[in-house]
Amino acid sequence: MSWGPHALGKAAQGSVWVHHNETTLSTYPVWGQFALYQGGGYLARLGTDAREASRVLQHLEQSGWLDRRTRALFVEFTVYNANVDLFCAVTLVLETNPIGVFLAWANLQSIQLYLRSSIRIPVACAQITYLLLILYYLIVQGHELKRQKWSYFTHKGNLLDMSIILTSLAAAGLYGKRHLLQKSLLEKYRQERSRFVSFSEIMKVDSAFTYLIAFLVSVATVKLWNLLQLNPRMLLITQTLHKAWDELLGFLVALGVLLVGYAMTCNCMFGWSIVNFKTFQDSAVTIVGLLIGIFNYEAVTTLDPVLGSLLIVTSVFSMLFVVMNLFVSALLTAFSKEMKSARTSKEESMMQLILLKISALLGIKQPWNQT
Repeated sequence: MSWGPHALGKAAQGSVWVHHNETTLSTYPVWGQFALYQGGGYLARLGTDAREASRVLQHLEQSGWLDRRTRALFVEFTVYNANVDLFCAVTLVLETNPIGVFLAWANLQSIQLYLRSSIRIPVACAQITYLLLILYYLIVQGHELKRQKWSYFTHKGNLLDMSIILTSLAAAGLYGKRHLLQKSLLEKYRQERSRFVSFSEIMKVDSAFTYLIAFLVSVATVKLWNLLQLNPRMLLITQTLHKAWDELLGFLVALGVLLVGYAMTCNCMFGWSIVNFKTFQDSAVTIVGLLIGIFNYEAVTTLDPVLGSLLIVTSVFSMLFVVMNLFVSALLTAFSKEMKSARTSKEESMMQLILLKISALLGIKQPWNQT
């Protein structure tokens, strides 16, 4: 086989035909639209300028690097915007299935690796303080677990506390790994500016860290809600939700059934042409966007003016004007009943509890009346 005058060097020619595993490429499996692809594969470096990239692509085309057995092609590159101080890792994917259907999609992930010097010290102090509080919290819960034994896991408050501790420790571990990867990547880039440095691993770690932080905030919000139940107003809201839960659950089920039905219908009718309906998940997200006013009406009505308009009108009318209005009406009815029957005393308020705690620390005895 002749490579021509602009062929690559022998080392480069051999490398494109060598299969690399996940460890060598520092990548993770990718869940595509058609299948789950392992992190390994064949690698071709396009270089840093257009002429070199054109020469590499010409070589790959002439040598038949892509054939009928190829199921996915990934093109990765990383850009840096100094104005907003963000790295953006771009992955362009072209998939094909055994029957010859091609699907192209892109994945963009941004990350900030350089922290401004003006906020480094405050951020570090906040992180250290939070970690010390979590360690103290862990010791306290460890004593509670030792005292209560297996009955410790029967209390919802204990489970919330343990979830906060474990999630915080896991997030701290991911943050440490992210910091080590950041130093390694930047050092590798400074040493080899002419070679591509993959940000795939640090992007995965950063995404996992973000999801853990989101879960931690959710659990902490539930914990805070439980603490605020000592306040009579917050207790009133909790009692209202508890009383109206059966009716609200019925409306939520009806709303979910309608959402699934419209998502499946739009996926079958428009999935072959409109990208927002290509999958069931995309269709469900698009329908939710329709309910809050974020929707591309022209794309649907242009493709099918009659059925498209009918689906839009019926979905908005059934889910928004009927089910959601009934949902809010049931909630307001339960709230009005609870307002009339509520008998909360001022001693149950959070401020009164804080005053009692402070008085106990100072040795001042105050009466505590339970009603």
